[in-house]
Amino acid sequence: MEQDTLMAIDRCIRDAAQQAADIGGLSVPAFERFLRTGEETWDGAGSGRFTLAQIKQDGIYSERAKAALRTLFELLASLLPSEAKLVPPVAPETIQQARLSDGEGACAA
Repeated sequence: MEQDTLMAIDRCIRDAAQQAADIGGLSVPAFERFLRTGEETWDGAGSGRFTLAQIKQDGIYSERAKAALRTLFELLASLLPSEAKLVPPVAPETIQQARLSDGEGACAA
């Protein structure tokens, strides 16, 4: 990839993390790390042992992480070349049918 493209992707990740964290004053680095690695790094994440306050906080972070992913996908889509934007999106039903025809999701005997 070109250096300019990599820098644009990096900027998209940082912008999505910032937008997710702006609501509620949450941690930008935690969201940025999540967007780059998929790791949940906020307090209590993955420990399996939560206090009520941590459960509520995890719910807030999870909701904002989903929003960050949506924002990131929108920002990355804006980087696509114009001819790629002309291709119609694939319907979710088509994806599900393809999975079932490939045997994915089928019950094991």
